[in-house]
Amino acid sequence: MYRYFFIILLAVFLFSGCNTLQKTTQSETKSTVDTSETKTLSEDDQLKYRFAFIEGMKQKALENYSKAISYFYRCLEIQPNSPAVQYQISLVNNLLDQPEVALRYGKKAVKNHPENKFYREHLFQLYLRHDQPKQAIKQYEYIVENNQAKVDHFYDLAQLYRQTSQYDKAIEMLNRVEKRAGINEQIQVLKKILYTKVGAKEKAIDEVKKLINNFPDETRYYGMLAELYASYKMYDQADSMYEKLFEIDSTNYMGQVSLVNYYESQEKYAKALDQYQKVIDNKEIDFGTKFLLFMKFLEDKKIYLSNYNKMIVNLDSLSAVYPDKYETHTLYTDLYLKTNKYKKAINHLEILVTTKHEKPVYWEQLLSLYSYTGNFKKMYDYGTKSLEKYKSKSRLFLFTAIAANQTNRSDTAVTILKEGLGSFDSDKDMKIQYYTQLGEAYRNIGNHDKSDYFFEKVLELEPGNILVSNNYSYYLSLRGEKLERALELIKNAIENEPNSAVYLDTYAWVLFKLEKYDKAEKNIKRAIRNSASNDPEVLEHFGDILFKNGKVEEALKQWKKSRAAGNDSDEIKFKIQHQKFPE
Repeated sequence: MYRYFFIILLAVFLFSGCNTLQKTTQSETKSTVDTSETKTLSEDDQLKYRFAFIEGMKQKALENYSKAISYFYRCLEIQPNSPAVQYQISLVNNLLDQPEVALRYGKKAVKNHPENKFYREHLFQLYLRHDQPKQAIKQYEYIVENNQAKVDHFYDLAQLYRQTSQYDKAIEMLNRVEKRAGINEQIQVLKKILYTKVGAKEKAIDEVKKLINNFPDETRYYGMLAELYASYKMYDQADSMYEKLFEIDSTNYMGQVSLVNYYESQEKYAKALDQYQKVIDNKEIDFGTKFLLFMKFLEDKKIYLSNYNKMIVNLDSLSAVYPDKYETHTLYTDLYLKTNKYKKAINHLEILVTTKHEKPVYWEQLLSLYSYTGNFKKMYDYGTKSLEKYKSKSRLFLFTAIAANQTNRSDTAVTILKEGLGSFDSDKDMKIQYYTQLGEAYRNIGNHDKSDYFFEKVLELEPGNILVSNNYSYYLSLRGEKLERALELIKNAIENEPNSAVYLDTYAWVLFKLEKYDKAEKNIKRAIRNSASNDPEVLEHFGDILFKNGKVEEALKQWKKSRAAGNDSDEIKFKIQHQKFPE
């Protein structure tokens, strides 16, 4: 019973489909593809064509796209220029993510039946998919010119005109939309944007006024107009709009946020921060908005340098309202860093690295600040904690190794650096820093061969590294080894920074070790003249050089200065007491 009912339904479907297809075939144009005209079919071919087309449509409906395609291609064998078939082949290939084939057949369908609006709408979408907006525009322009367009066509065309910088045409299309659909936020806002683009200030303002006149209780339009006035520096009119907005809704959250930006744009920073306090207190405004507003303050040096105290008050309020938001600590950190209050920044970074939201960058900032402030003990403690969490962060290994070197743990520094070398591949700058620290660490533990090896590796990678050139040269001079290499290195540093007191002192000391005492004296005097402070080591070197030049009284004077400047070594005490070098 049910089987026969299905057969009857199928027969009805096939019969009605034949009538429909017959009409379609009769209405097809005589356009050509590959110079062949649409041909008149015999009755037998018409039946085969209809059957293949209906089967193709059925398989497409069942989402058997491969089968559907094969039936549609059978149709083309019978009627090569059928736009209906070309359209279906394009649709199916688009569903199969074959955009090139879809576009090819979509173009054929339109060529063979240019008046068909549906074919052009489909081709419009295909051109957009291929990022060909100008070709897409042509399809809808045809629809508009032939009076087939609806509101959506005008609006989509306006958007494409805007995308291709054809602003006047976009406005024309939107005017047509407005005539059909009336005043609408989507339309008026887009027209406002376009009039702004073409410099039609008054027309842009009029578009927002239309919204206010049609929807006088909608507060966001007053804010929109206020912002527009502000962008044109029409501040009296902007003030008036904000007043009207808050007359309607005194706690309007969008208006409050807008007013912060308004004051900030006029560089009325104190007012902006006072208004920001109202934003903090408004429970309707989410934390993310409040966070981003404060971040904007941090981007402008004129704000945080002249209004530091107010910003701290704001942050304290924000923290009190959101005590569990770790992001407030990032704001404190940024503000303290920008105002050179490093110890206060450290306090908040210490909190950040202990939260569940801790990140490698927080650890890196913290260790960097410990290094800058000379707190190497804490730098080492927190560095080792960071390495427990992160085994592939090369900067954390480096910072921790630096701290180990600075806290008499050079053996540990070597271990950390060797492990850290596996955390990066071809980063040249990172290699230079690692090799530098390995050179320092091996020097500290007395392994001069390995120390020299790593300093030389640094200079292979960066021959102009004057910091390593100076340090390596000085270490060689202290050992009295490879003095010609030491002289070569320090000359390189002096050429780059001829007035550096540190480099001149090293140069003088290398010359001293080479027994070139006159040249050594000349350069140590230059070092002292260029030094901003009485360095006890430089003063001792000066005394030693003077002594070798036979100027014993002057040498004694410099040794005593070195002692007074903080040099408490047994060697300087011996020199002063016995007026000679220790044996």
